[in-house]
Amino acid sequence: MNENVENLILTQLRDIRAEMAEMKAQATLDKHELVERLENIQTAVGGHSVMLNALAGYIGGMEHRIEQLEAKHDA
Repeated sequence: MNENVENLILTQLRDIRAEMAEMKAQATLDKHELVERLENIQTAVGGHSVMLNALAGYIGGMEHRIEQLEAKHDA
């Protein structure tokens, strides 16, 4: 092969390696971002779970009070 063709091939191989390294770095960043987002979702779901439990307790208390009022009214 002549020297120009060899240089062109080497240049292309370097470019391919650089692109591959860039894609690998981006994939690593995306993976870390995904893990962070999942952790944020878990935190939000945990907070919503606490709120739902509190609301369920409040509603249960209200239902009990309504039942007592209805029992008094019927008596």
